[in-house]
Amino acid sequence: MYAWSTAVFIMEPINHFKSHVDIMSKFYEWPRTRSEYNIFFKEVFRLPDFWPELFKKVAFGLVSGAGDVGVKLAAW
Repeated sequence: MYAWSTAVFIMEPINHFKSHVDIMSKFYEWPRTRSEYNIFFKEVFRLPDFWPELFKKVAFGLVSGAGDVGVKLAAW
């Protein structure tokens, strides 16, 4: 019953993070050392639209999941 809502709530942030890592890797070379990984992923989180878009996607997951569960419970 909760599979779709859980999948949206979990997969949307993962896909969002992956897409921003892909954007960063197009402009910068892939990190080689641990300190470069730290800097690279810190800069991924500092991209201008990372947090507002993430909040929108999480809100979409919550609203769509609540609607999905509400319809199923109403039908039950």
